[in-house]
Amino acid sequence: MHALETAYTVYANKRRQRHGPLVGRYKAKPVEDDNYHLALSRYVHRNPIRTQAMLEPPLDERLALLRSYRWSSYWAYVGQEKAPEWLAQGPVLVFCGRTLPEQHRQYARFVESGLGRSGAEDEGPIKASPFAVGGMAFIDRIRALLMESSRRTRNPEDTALRVKAPVFPAERILEVVANGLRVDPADLKKRHRNSDLRGIAARMLCRHAGLTQRQAAAVLDIGTGAAINKQLLRLETRLRQDAGLRRRIEAIESRLR
Repeated sequence: MHALETAYTVYANKRRQRHGPLVGRYKAKPVEDDNYHLALSRYVHRNPIRTQAMLEPPLDERLALLRSYRWSSYWAYVGQEKAPEWLAQGPVLVFCGRTLPEQHRQYARFVESGLGRSGAEDEGPIKASPFAVGGMAFIDRIRALLMESSRRTRNPEDTALRVKAPVFPAERILEVVANGLRVDPADLKKRHRNSDLRGIAARMLCRHAGLTQRQAAAVLDIGTGAAINKQLLRLETRLRQDAGLRRRIEAIESRLR
């Protein structure tokens, strides 16, 4: 895909006497589980109606474009045309029923339901991280694995010309988190019953200080990396239920970025 996009960009730029990138950077990410897998498939098939021009038209127009868009595999996924030999639909449709006609119907219902909404239910998890598609604990685990792999294989000459992303000291991260939550930084290292403080601090340490879960556990005086993982999983559940908590964390993330 990377080679195809590069070659077509060169061709199009020469033909149209333009310069610069033509399409987004190709990327591939690990996906956590079946739910995220399905959400990712829906996100891709909704791309034709995720343009600025399609935000305002009524629902029936957006639905018509989704169903008629030429450069999409959606019509094959819902059984309205024969799928090309190279298109492997099974990994997606297997979650939508037992028989093929049932799979086509359920997948169409899954993709087309909620077209009037913003689509944030898909965009949030998919755009949350450059490392993976999934929950916070999964993203942090993949990030830690990538960092560890990079440390093992890196040669100084390979990275001499790269621009390094800023990594904040752990104590500075805790100051920003404490300020955003209006607590004392010392409270982030204390055990509180039914509290989100340590989970939020752990999330920010892993994402913005470049720490592994084990290292974050040491900073927060928590026993092990497994305990940090539990904190992150608990926080993920809370975020799905509490819009106010999501807003506070987004404000902290924005300041750290």
